[in-house]
Amino acid sequence: MSDLWKEVTTWLSEATRSAIKETEDLARRGRVKMELLGINTALSDKFAALGGVVYEIIKKPGRGSIKANAKVKKLVAEIAKLEAQLRTKKTTTGTAKRTQGAKKSATKASGKKPSSTKKTTARTKAKPKKK
Repeated sequence: MSDLWKEVTTWLSEATRSAIKETEDLARRGRVKMELLGINTALSDKFAALGGVVYEIIKKPGRGSIKANAKVKKLVAEIAKLEAQLRTKKTTTGTAKRTQGAKKSATKASGKKPSSTKKTTARTKAKPKKK
């Protein structure tokens, strides 16, 4: 009876550790997605502001150069900064995904069943070709 109890407690502790790891990973992914969404929203706002400034410049009868306008230069610099942040964040996230992929490959090689399995949905199924 004590061996059975030991096996049950060992299994429960391993299952708990696995669940904690998965939860932490999902929370991290959620934070990254929210950060990416925030950067994309800021980019959309800056592009809209840039479009408004360019429109106002073009609308004026004695318009100057769009490139020489201080507001345009400022907005273009802010957009470049946000795009760099987005690239950096995506690169960092891509590295994390590759690391996770390496873990899955190692799991397959060892013959162990992965802790979570992906269910096939209608979106992931191949569609028949139309003739």
